[in-house]
Amino acid sequence: MESAFKKYSKFYDLLYKDKNYKKEVDYVDELMKANGKNIKSILDLGCGTGIHAEMLYDKGYDISGVDLSEEML
Repeated sequence: MESAFKKYSKFYDLLYKDKNYKKEVDYVDELMKANGKNIKSILDLGCGTGIHAEMLYDKGYDISGVDLSEEML
């Protein structure tokens, strides 16, 4: 029997094709900077396909992502 994650992973990109990843990443970046601490590393739990992680890496963060779903990675 096919796992729920495996089924979901097949349609993930289609479901979120209009998602504004840049806006979300910019918001997280602003929150990190507003915190007043020099945050350099992020642990992305449930990273899925890693789009947020890649974009945060491009902004200079050291980022590690983990996900229970092998299909999403």
